[in-house]
Amino acid sequence: MKNLSIKADANGDFPTWCRVPSDTINSFTLAAGGAVSATVPALAGKVFFSCDVDFYVKYKGAATVPGNISNGTACEMNPACYIVSPADTLGIISASNGTITLTYYR
Repeated sequence: MKNLSIKADANGDFPTWCRVPSDTINSFTLAAGGAVSATVPALAGKVFFSCDVDFYVKYKGAATVPGNISNGTACEMNPACYIVSPADTLGIISASNGTITLTYYR
């Protein structure tokens, strides 16, 4: 598994919006309202999410499409990335059919 690194460009700048490609990418097909559970692979410390529909993630729990939840337990909508540990679980769900990729780095 690759380390997440940001390299200097030709101008000596460090473009934080750009990263080296990962060698560990998992994907899941999301059926509307059907939750999936992803286990963080060995050596991973960061995960980046990309999806072709809106999605919700629950760290270390089962994901649900939230309604009115005001007690702090709702899933997060469309997170960009998380700091994770190997064997953590990520509950993922969408209200629509779609495909999500999880890109991992050390």
